[in-house]
Amino acid sequence: MIKRQLFISNLCWKKKDINFVIDCLKQENISGLDFAPLNYFSTWKNILNNSQKLSIIFKKKRIKINALQGVFFKKNLNLFKIKDKKKIIDHFKIIIKLCKIFGAKKIIL
Repeated sequence: MIKRQLFISNLCWKKKDINFVIDCLKQENISGLDFAPLNYFSTWKNILNNSQKLSIIFKKKRIKINALQGVFFKKNLNLFKIKDKKKIIDHFKIIIKLCKIFGAKKIIL
């Protein structure tokens, strides 16, 4: 039998409830999160530094980050416009760094 892992999106709760949610995840044997960075942080500015601290908390509590989602939220970029190409590439570099910080192997577009 294949063991399935279950993940929940952090879009389902407010930032202030993170400790309660982590406890619930553990009780219900949910493996971890599909994490939307701007549902936790208010802006993309300084997100890499702020994510380092949050990643340590997740690791201590053994919460796996399955994927990053909402990666273009509040970016006002159009994937189909040539003029946005450099900004999109630069933003993807940040997303890839976030994936490394959190150990996520997936990006949900």
